[in-house]
Amino acid sequence: MNPHLVEVLIPLVARRPGSDLLFTTPKGERIVHKLYWHHYWVPEVEEAQARGLKKSPRIHDLRHTQASWLIQDGSRSSPSPAAWGTHLREQPSRCMAT
Repeated sequence: MNPHLVEVLIPLVARRPGSDLLFTTPKGERIVHKLYWHHYWVPEVEEAQARGLKKSPRIHDLRHTQASWLIQDGSRSSPSPAAWGTHLREQPSRCMAT
């Protein structure tokens, strides 16, 4: 994980019981995928496509991108290719980082 992100997250995690959500809406509620997708993800992807993005990334593709960046950087915190199993092999073109 990015060292700066660790610094940002540590105080957030330290203040919460293990059962509390870390990422919430401004009201402290659970983020509803459908609402997030419709109100935030789709408009941002459309804006990026207007600027030249050729793909239509899904939120799940961020996992693939992060994993591939960690593997490329040789990070010890990255999952091994064996741990990803066939998941990466089945959809390698979905990764945003190539």
